[in-house]
Formats: sequence, structure tokens, C-alpha cells
Amino acid sequence: MAENLCDDLEFWYRTIRLREARAGAVLPGTGDARYKRKHGLPVEADGPVESARARDLNAPVISGGKAPERLHCSQAVLDLVRDMDRAGKLIASICHAGSVPASAGVLNGRIVGARLSGNRSNGDSPD
Repeated sequence: MAENLCDDLEFWYRTIRLREARAGAVLPGTGDARYKRKHGLPVEADGPVESARARDLNAPVISGGKAPERLHCSQAVLDLVRDMDRAGKLIASICHAGSVPASAGVLNGRIVGARLSGNRSNGDSPD
């Protein structure tokens, strides 16, 4: 998903790899047509997140940086994440982007793993 101040490397590395694999990396945005990454590399959204449909997407990959602070407050983003979860699709988040599926309420009762502030912090997680 496209939002301002997303971590450049986390965003572009996975986007380029998904495009190379012809996995159809679609970049819905939260309102603007163009976004500035954390270190200044711009990205253009493919359209608004409100028009993205779970049935048309493989899996959201949500990058870290400061973008999750905005993404987890967007009702349209949370609705899309919930729709993807109901459709049984993978929801991936990098760094502290785990706040997005957590805010959408799709992690309840799930086994998850995360590293927050340098400490291993998880829901129900096997070692």
C-alpha cells in the first residue's frame, strides 16, 4: 500500500521482486496520487485503496517506516485488510507495519511473530 514516509528499501525491494515474479504488485494509495518515501524516493499509487477489492489482490504487503502510523488509522485500509483475511489470503507486514492487521482485528487467536523495539514480541508464537 502506498503512503507517505514508508521505508524505501522495505517498499521497493518487495515491489520489484513481486513485479519480477509477475505477481501483479498493485499499489493502492490512501488519497494522494504520489507519495514520498522515508528517504525521498517517490511512488505513484495505482488508485485509491477504497477501489481495491480483496478478490482482485493476492496479498497485501505492508511496509514499515512511518507509513503504518497513518495506514492503521485509515478505515479503508482496515476494511481491505479485513476483507483479505475473510478471503483467506496472506497478510504480510514488515517492521512495525504489524500495527495495521492488529488494528484491523485480524490477529486475534492467530499465531504471529514480530520484533518490536529490539525485543521479540508476539501473540501466540512457537519458539
